[in-house]
Formats: sequence, C-alpha cells, structure tokens
Amino acid sequence: MSRKNPIEQILSLRGYQEAQAIEEFLSPRLSSLPHPFTMLGMKEAVAEVLRAIDEGLPILIWGDYDVDGTTGTSILVNFFERIDVKVYWHIPSRLTEGYGLNLTYFQNLPWAEEHFLLITVDCGISNATEIEAIKKRGGRVIVTDHHQLPKRVPNCTVLNPSNEKCPFYGTSLAGVGVAFYLVAGVRNALVSGELNGKYSQSTPNLKSFLGFVAFGTLADVVPLTPVNRLLVKAGVESFARTEFIGLQALLESSDIADGSVTSDDIGFNLAPKVNAAGRYGVAHQVVELLTSKEAEPAYKIAKTLTKLNNDRKLLCKENMAEIETLLHIETIKADACIIVEGDFFEGILGILASRLVDRFHLPAIVFSRAADGDLKGSARSIEEINILDVITETSFLLKKFGGHKMAAGMSMSPLNFAAFRSAFVENLQRAEVKEIKQESRYELDASVEQVFNPDSLALYQKMEPFGPGNPQPTFYDAHALIVAARPVGQSKEHLQLTIRGKYGDNIKAIGFNLGEKGRNVIAGSTVKIIFTPTINRFKERVSWQARILDIL
Repeated sequence: MSRKNPIEQILSLRGYQEAQAIEEFLSPRLSSLPHPFTMLGMKEAVAEVLRAIDEGLPILIWGDYDVDGTTGTSILVNFFERIDVKVYWHIPSRLTEGYGLNLTYFQNLPWAEEHFLLITVDCGISNATEIEAIKKRGGRVIVTDHHQLPKRVPNCTVLNPSNEKCPFYGTSLAGVGVAFYLVAGVRNALVSGELNGKYSQSTPNLKSFLGFVAFGTLADVVPLTPVNRLLVKAGVESFARTEFIGLQALLESSDIADGSVTSDDIGFNLAPKVNAAGRYGVAHQVVELLTSKEAEPAYKIAKTLTKLNNDRKLLCKENMAEIETLLHIETIKADACIIVEGDFFEGILGILASRLVDRFHLPAIVFSRAADGDLKGSARSIEEINILDVITETSFLLKKFGGHKMAAGMSMSPLNFAAFRSAFVENLQRAEVKEIKQESRYELDASVEQVFNPDSLALYQKMEPFGPGNPQPTFYDAHALIVAARPVGQSKEHLQLTIRGKYGDNIKAIGFNLGEKGRNVIAGSTVKIIFTPTINRFKERVSWQARILDIL
C-alpha cells in the first residue's frame, strides 16, 4: 500500500511499522487472550460456583446500575439460564438504594435465611462490612469488580484485576470483562467434565456474549489495552449480528439495523440510553431487556430508554444553567477545583461534574441532597490528579465513598459539607500532580480528500474500536474549501459543512458546538480544520462524514 495513505502513516506514528505488528493490531486473535484461570482468585471463584450448582443453592447476581454493571449482570444471568441453573438478580436503584450492596434487600428474601451464593458485578470491593453480615446469614460471596482496592478488602473470594498481585493487573478490564472471565472459567470447568459432565454439552459458545462485553467496556471508557481492545473488537462484530433480542431491539430503536456497528454507535448512541435508566433509578429494566426472550416487551423497553435519555438531556441543560449561577471564577482559581452543591437531579451528577471538568480542566464535584437527607456527590478529575486519593484523605467526613483515579462518588451529612470542602481543597493542593506531556491537537497533516478515499477508509475501519488507548485518528487540513455552510440544531449550536477536495469530491461534515465559531465560515472560503472520519446514520442511510473538532 502506498505510503501516501494517511491511515498507514498514523499506524506508523503509533509504533506499528512492521508488517507483522500492523497485522496483529488490525486483526488480533481471540486465542491470544490470557486464560481465565491465570486471574487471581479464579480457581476459588469457579469452585464456589460449581459447588452452588451441585448443591442446588440459590444464586443471586448483584450488579451496578450503569452500563458496565447491567451488561455484566446480563452475561451471568443469560449464561446460567442457558445451562438451566436457577438464578436471581438485583440491580439497586441509584436513587433509593445507592451504589453497592445494602442489607435491607436481604431482609425481604425468604431464601436468604438459608445458604446461597452472591456474585457481585462491577461493585462489592468497598462493601467489606455488608459482606461480613451477609456471610453470617449463610451467604457465600464472590466479588467481581474492577475498582481500586480499598484499605479493607472483603474477606471472601475476590476477582479484581486492579490488584497489583493479579496477573491481569494492567489489563484495565471493565466490570463486564471480569464477569465475562468468570463465566469463561466456569464454562471451561464444565466442558472439562466437572460435575460429572452433566453440563458439558449444554454450555453456550461465549462468542455470542462478547457484544455485552463491548457494550459495557466502551460505556465505562476504560483504556483499550490489548486485552480490552481484542474483547471489544470481537464484541463489536458480535453485536452487529447478535442473537440476543434485547440487543436487537436497542439497535433497531436507534436506527442501527444494517448489520454494521461501530464503537461510536455503542459509546455515543446506545450507552447514554442504557445509562439513562440507571440515572432515573430503573436500571433493572436494562437487565430485563438484555435477558428478554420475547420481542414485544424488549422493544417496549428499548423505546422507554430512548425517552428517558431525551428527558435526561433536557434535565442536564436545566441543571447546568443553575450551576452557572453558583460559579465564582476567583474561588475556582484559588481552589484549583470546582465544588458546587444544589438542588440537582441525583442521577446526572456525574455528567454535570464532567462538563465542568471539560470547561475548566480542573477536578469537579457536584453535590445534591438525597431523599434520605444526606448529600450525595459525584466527582470527576483530570489526568494529572488522582481524585480518589484526595477524597480518601477526607474519608473521616464521609459516610461512603469509592471509585477510581478519574471518577468517584460519596455521601455525607450536610453538616460536614463545609469541613469537607476545606479539607478537600487543602488535600488537593498537597496532592502529587502527575506531569502530562502536552500533545498536539492532531496527529497528521492530511487533506479531507486524502483521508476520505476508499483505501484510507477501509484501513480506518480496521483500526476500530476507538477509545482511550486507541483514539480516533485526527487530521489537520489547512486548505479545506467550503462548498456550503449552515448552522443546525435547536439553538443553531452546531455547524454543518460541505467540503470539496482538490479533485472536486464533496464531503459532508459536522462540527458539534461549533456554530458560534463558524459564524464567518461561508461558501467559497478556505478554512483550517481539525477533523476525524466518522459514520453518519440518518434513518436507513449510512454514509461517511467528517467530524470537525475545531476550526482554526
């Protein structure tokens, strides 16, 4: 292939220069995945599951309410149902139960007075106290999680690749990835003849479950390490031809039913809809959808998720307008962070904090009063600051907290808010600040036409999936000739362009939130743009377009 191909040049810039390295990156093989039993705790976890199956114990899956937790829960539920093992599941309400395990739920279960097996998904690592109480009730517990280990780790079987002693440390598996590996370990044991070979013929092919893994991993925005990228790449392909009715319903309700799915489709179209259910306290509907055996209820839930997401967008706009009235620039500069408290919708605190981080490039925490009277807070950070470390230093003021270096959640008495704010700012100013190398805003000088030729686009598609660790290639075109330009969107906040290449080909382009910046862009003008290729879906039509990241 010609060295003039800009995507090949991108691969070279990223270190893929030899033919073998390029082939391994573009076409990785599932056979190269690490074996499940190399994960710390896997042998013990599989033994616990087999014992529960053999003894006929109730099995309860307890998942987090986000996409990562609900997809991981759905993997386990679908797997056990397919081998005809009775399984229960629970997704707590974000609004009334909060994150992680709570003991109130177990008081209402008739079978919880007897022996049972509890498997957590994407949570549990910070619930040592609750797990001790559950064990006293006769429960056996397997924690599958990926969040940072607290000082006190639960005294039970734990699968968590964030443990530095685990051979999977550094893989950055999402919670759904850990759940998938548990299922892979159990399947491996059953196929090998455990339990007298009773289930050796009924275990499903796990490739069909990879769509769930891709969904949860992309939604959780974890780094696309080689293991994650391989799982997601295979999962995106599986997603497009999924046999699961719930995933089919999601695709069709989002006008993605042409047999092709991209990481953008999952991360920016589907994930917000599923997350919306968690934000409104009805994440159980997601597991009902993803484990559905009937089309009609599945499609009904999928439409409900779309409505919830539209409601969420409106609520975000209203809450951000309220936050604007609380911001004091001088205080933000002095504190080197943003901490606001108000009557915000609890389910979107993380989104609000993220938007503040995007605007100010500083850590942000947004608090709101919960139904129980406590303040619930959601924190987001920048790469330079490990926000969980800073929050941990203030833990004496908190009732609950947890998370990782870029995001965390917490709850406290309102009486502690002023003290927390002071302590957080003080600890933040003492915190170790990681130096981040300033990178160029684009990777390569290349015209829109050079990028939008068939060879380049074919190679670009092979680079999928994109995300942290494998970002979308970005290009700089200093001479983009504008054929047409117009503002679009409800408030004319976006910019739609038609760009002509040097051979006269017209290429559609969209610049989100560039309406104001593009006021002077008119037909016939030449502009400097930073862009990336993307697929545009409109009803049943699929086409390539440039996503304009900035106009210089």
